[in-house]
Amino acid sequence: MIGEEITGFAEPRPSTPANAASEVLALSGQLFASPLDVEKTLSQLAELVVPLIADWAADDDIDDNYNFPRLGVAHVNADGAELLRELHRRYPLRSNEGQLRGRVVATLEPIA
Repeated sequence: MIGEEITGFAEPRPSTPANAASEVLALSGQLFASPLDVEKTLSQLAELVVPLIADWAADDDIDDNYNFPRLGVAHVNADGAELLRELHRRYPLRSNEGQLRGRVVATLEPIA
């Protein structure tokens, strides 16, 4: 079902220490072990990976109309997080446009 699909994107840091990935896995395991509130959990997941392994992260849902509502966003600085939110408000992703995620949703084919 399309309404249950979730996408996530993060800008990885080039010098991420190996133990940071293990820490994110351990902390995300705790996060998903708690009662599941999808929006809250994805918001917390975005905040978890920043700044441990990424400079920014965003989690989007795909609804039944093939829109991409933004569920969580985090950035290494507060101004960057607000900029990500504003960019999403002004230029929302659409399934029928040339953006990679939109093409994947429209065609149901992975990007090779």
